[in-house]
Amino acid sequence: METFIYILIGILSAVFTYSVGYSVIGVVKGNKRHQELEDRIFQLELSLATLDRDTQEHIDNEVTRIDRTLEDMDRDFNSQLDSRLDKLETKIKKLIPPTNDELMERIKTIEEESYRLRMNM
Repeated sequence: METFIYILIGILSAVFTYSVGYSVIGVVKGNKRHQELEDRIFQLELSLATLDRDTQEHIDNEVTRIDRTLEDMDRDFNSQLDSRLDKLETKIKKLIPPTNDELMERIKTIEEESYRLRMNM
């Protein structure tokens, strides 16, 4: 019976030792895998930060380019509009008959030129 107890204690101690060893190996492998995953996450965070910065720079550059394009288009539009308005103003002024003051000025100028012409003859 005593040998049976020793055999049972031996089996139990072997199972316990095997379980402890297996647990220790699992913990070591788990810690190693955990550290690898943390390192990978850190690298991914760095990559994401770089991509985010690059994306923001690209967006800023595109916004600046679009703003410049819109400013140029606005400037061109205003210059064309001014030109056309000036032409329209000139056409409208040609269609408006002269006022009495303008006619009086013209008559006065004609009279002065006529007087000078007569004096020179």
